[in-house]
Amino acid sequence: MTIIFACDHAGFALKNKLLQWVGKNYSAACIDVGATSLNVKDDYPIFGRAGAHAVQDTKNALGIFICGSGAGMAITANRFSGIRAVQAESVAAVRRARREDHANVLVLGSRIISFSQAQKLVREFLQTRPSKAVRHTRRIGLIERVSP
Repeated sequence: MTIIFACDHAGFALKNKLLQWVGKNYSAACIDVGATSLNVKDDYPIFGRAGAHAVQDTKNALGIFICGSGAGMAITANRFSGIRAVQAESVAAVRRARREDHANVLVLGSRIISFSQAQKLVREFLQTRPSKAVRHTRRIGLIERVSP
C-alpha cells in the first residue's frame, strides 16, 4: 500500500506529524506531494489536485489530505475521477466511509481536530477494508458512472 499525503499551509504541521507517525507504525510507502515547506500563500486546491493525481496514478494508493477545515481539500479531491474523499471527524464516520463508500482519501481539518484524534482517524482509515457486499459495490459502480 502507498499513502499519499497532501496539505496546504494550515495542514502543514499536522501532516508532518502524521507522516512521521505513519512511517513508524505502518509498513506502507509514504509519498508527500506537498506542501513541503510552510508558506501561508499555499492554497488547498493546488495540493488537493496534486494529491488526487497521485492517488489516481499510484496502484493501491490511499490519500491523507489536510487543510484547515478539511472541507476545501475534500471538495477539490472529489472533482477527480476515481477519488472518493471523505472529510471525517469521528472514527465511526471513517469506518463507514471506508467500508460502505470505499473512500480512498481521508481529509482532516487541522483546525478542527487534535493530533491524537487524527491518529485515531488515520488508524481506522488504514485498517478498515472496503465491503464486498453487493449493495455497496453496486453503489460504487453508480458513483463511477456519474458524469461531471
